[in-house]
Amino acid sequence: TSKASGAFGAATNARKMLAERFPRVRVELIDTLNVQMCQGWMAIEAARAALKGHSLKEISAQVRKMIPVSHMLQTADTLKYLHMGGRIGRAKHLVGSLLDIKPIISMVDGEIIALGQARTRKKVYRQMVDKLEG
Repeated sequence: TSKASGAFGAATNARKMLAERFPRVRVELIDTLNVQMCQGWMAIEAARAALKGHSLKEISAQVRKMIPVSHMLQTADTLKYLHMGGRIGRAKHLVGSLLDIKPIISMVDGEIIALGQARTRKKVYRQMVDKLEG
């Protein structure tokens, strides 16, 4: 997602550079507003469509249809990487680590959001299942 990472901006720059050297090559960039395997499934479906001979326009349309129905829900055993990535401050990292807090995070419109937290893996998984069922 362009809102949570610099990768989309880098891809945009790479496409411009490619277009200058190879003007006949068409590259379609799609901001999936998601990360990780949600993005991966879209890439897999795009590859499958390409192997079936679908046009770039058809593939792009198919991927764009997947965006509003793709959702990511995850937890982390440590807050270290959320802190290192600037998603949480030092105080939250310190207190959360001391209390062994496990966050539940998701993506909404391309931005990472906190949906909840728990102090044990079992409790955080239970909350995640509840969110999926609800």
